[in-house]
Amino acid sequence: MTKRLGLLAALIAISAAPSAASGGARHRPHGKAPAAMSAEQLFRKYKPAVVKIVIRQQKIPIATGSGFFVSGDGKLITNHHVVKNALKTGSFSVEFVLADGAVVRDFLVSSCRDDRGMDLCLLKLPVKPKSHFQTAAHTPRPGETVYTIGHPQGLDFSITNGIVSALRESPTDVEELQITAAISPGNSGGPIFNSRGQLVGVASKFHKDGQNLNFGIRASEVNRYLVKNTKFASIERHRRDYDAALERTIRRWTAQEIDPAYANVELGRPVSESPGFKEVVFDFGDDRFRAPVPKMFDGCRRAGTKRGQTAFQCAAMGNAAVFTVSRIAAEPNAPLDKLNGVRPIKEKPLPIVQTLMEEGTWAEYERQIPEGNRKYLFSVPSEAKCRALKGNVLPGAIFNEGATQCRFSIYNDLEPDAYSYSIWIQRGGYVYDFYIWMEDSGYAGFFNHVPTLAALGARDEGATTSSVPRAPDGEPTDVPMPFTMEIEPTFALSHSGALSDGTVSYMYARRKPITAAPTAVFMVNVLKAAIPPRDLRPRSAQLFQGTLEGFSARVTEGSTRSKKARVDEMPALIQTGYGKREGRDFAVFHATILGEKSTYMVFGFCDPRESKRTLKEFEKMTLSLRQAGKGPPLRSPASSQGF
Repeated sequence: MTKRLGLLAALIAISAAPSAASGGARHRPHGKAPAAMSAEQLFRKYKPAVVKIVIRQQKIPIATGSGFFVSGDGKLITNHHVVKNALKTGSFSVEFVLADGAVVRDFLVSSCRDDRGMDLCLLKLPVKPKSHFQTAAHTPRPGETVYTIGHPQGLDFSITNGIVSALRESPTDVEELQITAAISPGNSGGPIFNSRGQLVGVASKFHKDGQNLNFGIRASEVNRYLVKNTKFASIERHRRDYDAALERTIRRWTAQEIDPAYANVELGRPVSESPGFKEVVFDFGDDRFRAPVPKMFDGCRRAGTKRGQTAFQCAAMGNAAVFTVSRIAAEPNAPLDKLNGVRPIKEKPLPIVQTLMEEGTWAEYERQIPEGNRKYLFSVPSEAKCRALKGNVLPGAIFNEGATQCRFSIYNDLEPDAYSYSIWIQRGGYVYDFYIWMEDSGYAGFFNHVPTLAALGARDEGATTSSVPRAPDGEPTDVPMPFTMEIEPTFALSHSGALSDGTVSYMYARRKPITAAPTAVFMVNVLKAAIPPRDLRPRSAQLFQGTLEGFSARVTEGSTRSKKARVDEMPALIQTGYGKREGRDFAVFHATILGEKSTYMVFGFCDPRESKRTLKEFEKMTLSLRQAGKGPPLRSPASSQGF
């Protein structure tokens, strides 16, 4: 059993990043608040604190954004999405245009984004600005007048005003404010401030389909960001570190989610039984089926459709990855197998190149670009590889052998360095498109598996799965004694399933946001074996140590404490301790509960800073355990239900 538990190990990777202490924010000394100023006075004072950011690819200016100084030594805040491409690859460059017209190309990088995917980036320029914004905490009020300075549509150093419409919180718990001050492409990363010159936010996004629906990241987030991130590195070092971190992330995600999913496919089990997957219902009216989607994808909903086409989209990492399942009527006499070896999508210029072509200035830039670098400015579609879909042995699978499927990819899909991978499947009179798009091609090693597993695991809505565990020889075994337990609402079901030795396992994780590593995990294993009460302590210690070894962790010597308890009239031993896994500290809680026909093992893992809170939750959950029929039903969180 301990070897199989190793498959669940990665879910216990507790984040070790230090928390941003709100007390670290720099507050204005007691005294009079700064005096209000006119728009003209504000512009004159703070224009030197704002910079224009120009992103170039192969010398072509492809994007414009804004940034602003937050210190006298050149620290600069902007949006991550403004500079993200230049931070990854040398085919991009960045220019910072100061208010006096000076152009700066050298800069250092501290940190960009956080574990919530917050759209901030902290840089440092080798300049001493004539003005900068103070980041002292100020809570804006709805109705308060605010201003922005930026470069909308490339119009240098434009000031606009409006009011604070509301204070909000994003789905990933980032503190935001909604404003009416105009924000357009080019404003991103610029300051939002009030009539006293107090920073209230960073311009970040707007809704195209609304009127004056503009948003910024609150200054309180900037405050915490500055306190937390104090070290800077060269752009070359940052790119190396980024590549190394990305490679580690892909390996971890693959081991946690992809490998167990393919193992289930080989065993004929639903992909959704894998720890990192959930089932989502895709309703095409006359055709309704369920397909497995990684849990990091949230908010699956019907997308805008064209005539004859219906689509559903699921987004992850703040829309940095989007998975789409769509259906379109197949053209008569156009079987997919005719696409084998053909590029089904034509090469297209990136939007900036298309604009230059329309303006008639593309030829001037084209002469300066080496032929080998052309690929950076146009989409690069691959040839389609088409064959019969094979290997689908799952019960109720709707895309079985005989269905034609074609696979192809596109580099620079819609924007520079973006990447997409598609599987087209012809079934009856329709073509189903399982399509994954990612803004960073470096994630392809993970996300490319999403369409494949969704197609392999797609099942009719009415299909059922047996939860009866199977012995190594394939014969069904008896299900262990069922139970009920109260689970805190902050925990979402991450995994449930049966192992071949008859053990049933449930795992709950607390994470913010859903794409982040869990900060706490509860695991309940029901063993099909009863232990005599006299063996409680030695067997509990054995099970405790065996489980830890299953995910390559160890408990710090001398840290373990234990106490006896009774749970639903059953003898139990509750243990607490501290340990390490891959150099990261964690707190661990373990309870062994002896039933008449089963043994219940309850585990809790968390960041040490959450140990006090999590221990209370763990003890409450453990003591609430009841054998079936003696308490409330086991909670099944909505987050595990698909839509």
